Amino acid sequence: VSSNGIQSTPLNLATYWKCSANTTDVRVDYKYNPEAMVAPSVLSNIQVVVPVDGGVTNMQSLPPAIWYYTSTKPEDTSFYCRNAEQMKAFWKLSSISEKSENG
Repeated sequence: VSSNGIQSTPLNLATYWKCSANTTDVRVDYKYNPEAMVAPSVLSNIQVVVPVDGGVTNMQSLPPAIWYYTSTKPEDTSFYCRNAEQMKAFWKLSSISEKSENG
């Protein structure tokens, strides 16, 4: 397998974190890269999950995300907070293409 780094990926991601005693800011930027594909096409069902620990109990997000708990047991897929130390932000984007707002 050979790769040309970031130029060979159809979706480039960059994350930025800023943490302080009272807040945690995270930003995820994405860019559609049609040059990485022989025949550029729409990317579908994109999911981004960001684990956040440290006792975060409230989240604001654009676009809206699901804020949920996941346990270490695969059979437990509950979406409510049992332990704020194990929270995750989940975004689902239906499609990304050259015409996307952030792509």
